[in-house]
Amino acid sequence: MLLHKGRLKLAACEHPVRVQIDSRKKPMEDISGDELAEEVMKAFVEFDLRLHAKGRFPNTEFRAFIDTVERYVKATKENQMIHRSVARAVNGLGEILELESSRASGREIADADRLECMLFGGWDPYSNGDEPPHAI
Repeated sequence: MLLHKGRLKLAACEHPVRVQIDSRKKPMEDISGDELAEEVMKAFVEFDLRLHAKGRFPNTEFRAFIDTVERYVKATKENQMIHRSVARAVNGLGEILELESSRASGREIADADRLECMLFGGWDPYSNGDEPPHAI
């Protein structure tokens, strides 16, 4: 990875990422990567605040964050650069949930790890046929 103007530069990926898009959101053509990065950060801040508050695991905010990151990945899959703020929000999220929140289930931890694969690896471990070339 290389840094360039506040974004991380990643190697090009040969495998497409398949994600579902919430139809209530603006069409992808109308949203820039910068706007999507802002949406990701807003969703992350809401999730992070609820995560560190007392009470149940913030599943609604976590799902909103996942959906926003999936939209970002889908919209920027052809780009070699990703926003640094998005990379910071997603990087290590599974480990953070595992270590800091005893309220997170194995499903939430697996979903956080999935986001890392989608954003940094360019593939979705939940989709058949999108495995990287070295997968068995």
